[in-house]
Amino acid sequence: MKDFKAALFDLDGVLIDSETLYTEFWRRVGEEHHLPSPTFAQDIKGTTLNDILETHFSEPEVRESINRLLHQFEDEIVYPVFPGALEFVDSLRDRGVRTVIVTSSDNQKMEYLFAQHPDFQEHFDALVTAADVTHSKPHPEPYLTGARKAGVDPADCVVFEDSFQGLESGRRAGAFVVGIATTNPAESLCLLYTSPSPRDRTRSRRESRSDRRFARRTYQQALKLMSSPFTEWVSAPTEMKSTPASP
Repeated sequence: MKDFKAALFDLDGVLIDSETLYTEFWRRVGEEHHLPSPTFAQDIKGTTLNDILETHFSEPEVRESINRLLHQFEDEIVYPVFPGALEFVDSLRDRGVRTVIVTSSDNQKMEYLFAQHPDFQEHFDALVTAADVTHSKPHPEPYLTGARKAGVDPADCVVFEDSFQGLESGRRAGAFVVGIATTNPAESLCLLYTSPSPRDRTRSRRESRSDRRFARRTYQQALKLMSSPFTEWVSAPTEMKSTPASP
């Protein structure tokens, strides 16, 4: 049984029920600027605003316009906390587990959030935002930074994520990852353990077989956990078992 020393939480879609709003915002942006990918809004989840603008929009005036629209949007929307989320965080802290928010949001967005929920930050020991990292998820830097701020080794961390990019970031950092089925169905999150990625194809056959055995052994347990609301998770940390990290 794994005793974790730190819990690292993504924000939108994990603690805050806001991903549907962001998906619709970025879907409209993609359509207005005639981006070729129909899944643009999903593809950029977990990515910092700077990376989104630099990767997909070449004209400085367009970047500035989108930046202005996004911050106006973030100033106006409501940030509902998922029921039981903060209670779950507090239950971890009561057990001596350090808690950290690891988000791709910038500091201005966080000011809007904290204005609506003045005591939100008090539930966490540290905060990682886009200003703290050079690379977006799925790069491991965000969760490596979260582990460093928690003062623990990444292998002693559990990551809570809703996006594929975020889950891959946590795995690359060497942490145990838990997928939250708010943005993607639990079944698709479980495919992270059952379907080889291009990186998996470079592994030895022995490593791949080991991962598949792990997937079969834990699929039902993971599916139940990922489909459960936070209100049912208060006792979950003592039941978690570690997942092998991607090399």
